[in-house]
Amino acid sequence: MRISNLRIAGMIADRGYPLERALIELDALRPPYVEIQQITESYLKNLIDDICYGLDCEKEWEVI
Repeated sequence: MRISNLRIAGMIADRGYPLERALIELDALRPPYVEIQQITESYLKNLIDDICYGLDCEKEWEVI
């Protein structure tokens, strides 16, 4: 499947994370030339889970 970073960021935002922050992280991982490539559903799930985990870790460091 092909899916845009904006759509993936929306999926991350649906989990309660800031849309802008999710998009920044995605753009770092998936520049435009990579964004047009095919990905699997399992890759998409792992990508979303990993970004959410990273954002959670970031949030923990802000509290400390």
